[in-house]
Amino acid sequence: MSVEDFSTFYRLFSRQRSYPEGTFIERKGLYLLIEGELMVASADGRKQKQQRGYYFGSLSDETGQRYSGEGNDALDTVTASTSCVCAYLTQLDDEAAGHPVPPRVRECLAALSVASAPRKASLSLADLEHVADLGGGGYGTVLLMRNRSDGSPAALKVLLRAAIVKKRQCEHVLSEVQLMNALHHPFIVELLCTFKDELRLFMVMEFVSGGELWSILSNQGTIPLPFARFVVGTLALVLEHIHSREFVYRDLKPENLMVGADGFVKLIDYGFCKRLSNGERTFTACGTVEYMAPEIVKLAGHSFEVDWWSLGVLMYECLHGYTPFSDYGNATDDMNIIRRVTDTEFVVDINAGVPAAANELIRALLRRDPASRADAASVRAHAFFAGDLDFGKLLAKALKPPYIPQVSDPFDVANFDPEIDDDLTGEKLLALEAGPYPSEAEWDADF
Repeated sequence: MSVEDFSTFYRLFSRQRSYPEGTFIERKGLYLLIEGELMVASADGRKQKQQRGYYFGSLSDETGQRYSGEGNDALDTVTASTSCVCAYLTQLDDEAAGHPVPPRVRECLAALSVASAPRKASLSLADLEHVADLGGGGYGTVLLMRNRSDGSPAALKVLLRAAIVKKRQCEHVLSEVQLMNALHHPFIVELLCTFKDELRLFMVMEFVSGGELWSILSNQGTIPLPFARFVVGTLALVLEHIHSREFVYRDLKPENLMVGADGFVKLIDYGFCKRLSNGERTFTACGTVEYMAPEIVKLAGHSFEVDWWSLGVLMYECLHGYTPFSDYGNATDDMNIIRRVTDTEFVVDINAGVPAAANELIRALLRRDPASRADAASVRAHAFFAGDLDFGKLLAKALKPPYIPQVSDPFDVANFDPEIDDDLTGEKLLALEAGPYPSEAEWDADF
């Protein structure tokens, strides 16, 4: 949550209540944790600590619109794990709040109401039927599955435990699950549940059937300005949300953006995410070279600003058909790209046909000095969006997307063209004979 949003909600939630450690919190409105820690336990036994800025509960406004916080599942229990203080609101009107409800508050409440869908029941491999392979990686594959109980589609990521250890990707896998369990947003792909056995880890996620933005760019070269504006605006909201929960994403690129059958864009793949707090910086070089900020490639220490640089690269690519430091798409050597990224004399060439406001935003995002680079507030307020994109309506999915992919039915995979190693096909991964997960705790015990 941004400081601006926290301050706005703090003023609105004019009443406060203290809870001693161990107190069960009965929800009779919308609550905002302002001091201490909470423990949220879901019906399937999962527990998660929540800190300052966590919303839970629900309420309705004077029009009947219902708003829900992150802990809106009636089966969740919320307990004070330390002594804590919550501000709360039981009625969304002027009398209860003491002053008119600011539009920004309604916008944020709308985001919460669509971002906090209840978790589905836990699943096992026996509950799912293999339909098709969607894509592969170095230690696993994503499969399209059919839920045998209700016939609904789901994406199943199957990961080989031994391959993860061999490739030293344990931290990345656990980080992805941690973030997806912590974040719920209309434009973040939803993790439905996880399970594991002796050989494999399984992540059940919502299926986004419109394919990758990368495929659209590969087929079309560029995308129309309204679609580019829609994508960049969506990512501004997603990055703002991720950063507000103290995560840095670090892998923004077209391959990690999926377009739903409804035209809305969702961010996937959180393996490079890392939690940062209290001004912390990290020094690990990770991500894809074409989208890396200067401070990453120079190992100078980086923080949330690197994601805004990557957004600038992606915005440029959407409007030009190639990334800005790739020598018009001809660079084959990563070192040549790195030299351009770090060379303060190198000026990015922007096509004359790109509108001035888009040009200005790209340059603001691609400032080499992280301290002067555009951030969430300046991106949202930029002239590139003025009069053309309402962020509140976008967040509530009340806008008509400018691009709708062709999807014939819920199991249509025509928008996918997977390249999968012979040893990692869905058929082979699912046929592995595996016993139960080892009884002794291992690196992935909390998966």
